[in-house]
Amino acid sequence: MYDLKLNSSVLCKQNQLPQDIFVKIFEYFDIKDLMRLATVCKLWRDSIHGTPRFWKSMHLKLSCRRQSKHNEAACWYAARFGEHVQDLTISCLHANKHIHCDTMAVCLRKLLLNLHQADLTSLVITDLQCRGARSTVLSSIIQILTRILSRCDQLQQFGMPIAQWPIPEGGRILDTVLSKSRGTLQSLMIDGFFMQVNIDQRPVEFDQLTNGILALNRLTKLGIDYFILTDAFVDALSRSNAKLRKLKLFDNGASCYSIKVTHNSWENLTNGCPDLKVALHLVCNTFIDSRDVVLAMLDPVLPVYDVRIEYRVGNALDVRGALNQIRTNFSQSLAKLSLDVNNADGIDKELIQLVQQCKQLLYVHVSAHFDAPWTEKIALKIIEKRRQLRESVHKRLRTNVDDG
Repeated sequence: MYDLKLNSSVLCKQNQLPQDIFVKIFEYFDIKDLMRLATVCKLWRDSIHGTPRFWKSMHLKLSCRRQSKHNEAACWYAARFGEHVQDLTISCLHANKHIHCDTMAVCLRKLLLNLHQADLTSLVITDLQCRGARSTVLSSIIQILTRILSRCDQLQQFGMPIAQWPIPEGGRILDTVLSKSRGTLQSLMIDGFFMQVNIDQRPVEFDQLTNGILALNRLTKLGIDYFILTDAFVDALSRSNAKLRKLKLFDNGASCYSIKVTHNSWENLTNGCPDLKVALHLVCNTFIDSRDVVLAMLDPVLPVYDVRIEYRVGNALDVRGALNQIRTNFSQSLAKLSLDVNNADGIDKELIQLVQQCKQLLYVHVSAHFDAPWTEKIALKIIEKRRQLRESVHKRLRTNVDDG
């Protein structure tokens, strides 16, 4: 945020400064500040509104409350500057902790209708949770999205994490993305993209998706639902894309039908992609999930740096087992840990041991019932000392380089 004390009555005179000087000054402000400056006078408004590069990157927020000011502002920005935007992020803000939301899809549809002729290089829509939306609304969104994406032949980044699309509808969106951006797409984050349903036979949409991913020759970042994966796909990915740097795996408690990936396939992937780092996001809804999926995904060969586990139903034994396996398997690579395990008690010892032995761990967030009130404070104190020591080492190294 910049604190400018300008005499607008002087600067607004067109003969004081050329318009390109105003534009150069305005480049230092974000969108919110630019809109405030645009209200000063007509010259400033024309300079700001008429400069397309100010609107190339845009982050809009939507709320599932339809009368929200976020929604009004987002639609106004999209209608006014949508033709200029290239890098678009839409964050969906839910009023409650929804499992699925029946109104957010309606809000997104209205926003997309205002984008007009946007030619995007990046589109990220987070936490849509459209599982509860009406089929007519979903059909309308897909028509709009596919129309927008069909124009984006230079798309480098596409992400819709936690969208929860029905499988056929979500497949149509991804078909458009993968067919139009095969030679340009570098980041594909579709973890939580599909609604998980109990299925006996692998849908054809999953085969089309994995084949499309294998055709992406510039892909460096991939987020995907765990139940989509097969040994054949992981093995093929290890052979076809040595550029893969980040893999995020998401599972929302589908252990009864998840297709498991074997240790050999994970080993092939880590050998084929030597710079790979892995993030895991696990939502455990039943006791079976806790024992099966969590332990199956925590394969020791994976270079896991980020683990997020939510136990919506669980017990202390399940959580302790997961923490012990994380500590045993990833003590050399784990940098971030997030646990939401309020249904589990008695994990004090396991958490402290994990924090002590995972020397790369610099971020910990735990929501749990501890036996001792000081457990969380001890864990955070260890992390803080580790951060301070690392900062001190980095500062000393920078000083030595400058002196040299």
